[in-house]
Amino acid sequence: GKAVRIPAILWNIRSARKQKGQYSRLTATAEALCAKLSRLPRLVVANSKVGQEAYTEIGYRPKEWRLLPNGFDIGKYVPDESARVWLREELGLSQDTLLIGNVGRYHVMKDQPTFVRAAHLFTEKHPDAHYLLIGSGNDASNAELQAVLSEGKAAPNVHLLGERSDVPRIMAGLDIFALTSTSEAFPNVVGEAMTCGVPCAVTDVGDTAVVVGDTGIVVPPSQPSEMAQAWEQLAVLGHEGRREKGQTARKRILEHYDLNAIVKRYESLYT
Repeated sequence: GKAVRIPAILWNIRSARKQKGQYSRLTATAEALCAKLSRLPRLVVANSKVGQEAYTEIGYRPKEWRLLPNGFDIGKYVPDESARVWLREELGLSQDTLLIGNVGRYHVMKDQPTFVRAAHLFTEKHPDAHYLLIGSGNDASNAELQAVLSEGKAAPNVHLLGERSDVPRIMAGLDIFALTSTSEAFPNVVGEAMTCGVPCAVTDVGDTAVVVGDTGIVVPPSQPSEMAQAWEQLAVLGHEGRREKGQTARKRILEHYDLNAIVKRYESLYT
């Protein structure tokens, strides 16, 4: 960009620092090199405060930081009672079945084993609850996941749906969305679930706690028992109580993270 005299070069950081062993040596080298070059761009955008702080710690010193969060399509992700009926019919479950879901590719940072272990604990008190794992790698061929499933009683109630193209509709059919990640910057799936009017139980990673505010429950990462307790707090609210909490979550997205408003902020920046 400098060589061909581009007048304004912007960088955009969309992650937080990963834990050791969660990224390649090449990625680490690239991050270190970019830290040395970070004074060159006109401005560096970060989509999370945690991401900005993490990259500052490793030596990023841009002329200016700009925090621009992710935005969510409030027309694509919508509350939908018919999705609740459809999802339970597809799974062959009764309409009053409590459904707890997690969306994300199978990866060490997404920590699906914590989700499954929380399900084992929750099933002790709620034997009729069911659980969904959605995303590439969350299928019957995953030996590591199968081993964790075999640890407890929830296995028959855990549905491994793999990669799906109808995630917005599935999310709208959930009672509770659970994020069990050990590392995130600004997890889109949480905002998407909130936009669908689904209350969330999330791990305290990245800016997740800021996103959910008081509309969800935040617990430490890698703690299945605390995640199960968070589900319990939402389960006892009943369908109407969760629906009301989900409406509050959607309102929070509309007020702070509407995609149209975020796009305008980017357009203003580019101008």
